[in-house]
Amino acid sequence: MIRRPFLFVSLLLAGGCVSLVPYERLIAEVPPERLLSIDGVRVYVEDRGVGEPVLLVHGFGGSSYSWRDVVQELATDFRVVAVDLAGFGLTERPRRKRDYSRFAQGERLIGVLDALGIERTHLVGHSYGGSVSVALAVRRPERFLSLTLVNSAAPDYPQLRRSRWSALRPLTQLFVRVRSLRRANVEEGLRRSAADDSIVTDELVDEYWRRLTVEGSPRAFLHAAAASTRSP
Repeated sequence: MIRRPFLFVSLLLAGGCVSLVPYERLIAEVPPERLLSIDGVRVYVEDRGVGEPVLLVHGFGGSSYSWRDVVQELATDFRVVAVDLAGFGLTERPRRKRDYSRFAQGERLIGVLDALGIERTHLVGHSYGGSVSVALAVRRPERFLSLTLVNSAAPDYPQLRRSRWSALRPLTQLFVRVRSLRRANVEEGLRRSAADDSIVTDELVDEYWRRLTVEGSPRAFLHAAAASTRSP
């Protein structure tokens, strides 16, 4: 008799693992000024426009690319800063679990503001980025002019929702690599999120997928989902 865990792993492996690109190759053509070293982590930052600053924080599995149209519109009147959180987009995938807590993600955003010479800013967070933003705004209110949440998660999400999966670390990482990071799955997620299917082009799917299939992403997804909301 085949046990269920063995069968589950066998089915996952049968689907084939997605190939992951080394981080150094991913950032090979990124302008050096867009990568800031914050607490030992290389953080990708887009900084456009002039005026009152606005900091944009993306959701789980997203990146600053998710804000591309918003950045273009806001940059006509504001200084817009869009950041890739640790583990996502063009930002490095650190190995330590504590680098993915809401506290660490938030303090890294403060580090970006300090590096750019921004004392106070409007803060906009989407989904998982909203949970990071709420926790940060409560802890460091003196740094923000306003807080805007877009379909935000609660500050303790996704820890509560995914805590049981996080206990099965090897299986969860395997699932991410075999299922979650597949191009077809990324496309499906984008189509579920879009009111108009016509905007989900091959180019759009490829841009999201390219920023996900990076060495360290399965570990980063697990740590970001399971990391404690408490400060160290």
